[in-house]
Amino acid sequence: MEILPSGAEVSREYGLPEGPVLFHQPRGTNKLSSVGRPLPRTWAAIVDPATGEELRDRTEGEIVAKGPQVPLDCEEHARGDGWVATGDLGYRDKDGFFYVTGRLRDTVRLEGLEVSPAEVEQQLTAHPEVADCGLFWRPQGPEPEAAVAVVVARTPSNPPSPKELADFLAARLASYKRISSVVFAEHIPRFPDGRIDRKRLAQENGVRTRVEFVAPTYL
Repeated sequence: MEILPSGAEVSREYGLPEGPVLFHQPRGTNKLSSVGRPLPRTWAAIVDPATGEELRDRTEGEIVAKGPQVPLDCEEHARGDGWVATGDLGYRDKDGFFYVTGRLRDTVRLEGLEVSPAEVEQQLTAHPEVADCGLFWRPQGPEPEAAVAVVVARTPSNPPSPKELADFLAARLASYKRISSVVFAEHIPRFPDGRIDRKRLAQENGVRTRVEFVAPTYL
């Protein structure tokens, strides 16, 4: 492992898988969870994935961008007029800093509203007894999807109850951002870049594993 020299600064950048960087975190910023602001001559916005309408600050939507470095021949991302859709969910704060919250293709619609697993996972890992977690979506009859939370407990011999975890989330998120089931596991499968491998997560913790139903108490 290479050790950075004393006084070295690490900043975050963000771009498309095809290579171009779109955002850069300015030196000295204290917004460490942000990917920064758009590069010079680069424009970015947060839009409703369904309508393309631009959303106000601190509202989650899809990140779209426009600039000279953006590959317009990428059919997967092209929106027209030079704008491309990144496929990532995020929001912008009042100072123009952008934040990535998850992948659009990972989301589902519950009660007519988009739910990002990353947002639920972030809140769930704030529980003092949760070391790691991941969500996958399970079809539920005529209903669109049901969220299954796979949890790695800090103390496997004495994990928090599914009811406790559901109530913990209910106090922090909207009622439709719920988990319907909890599975306790030893690890969360991830890709080399750290992203959760949701396909493997579902395969390893799906029908072969008993899933305990959760009935949260919403306050």
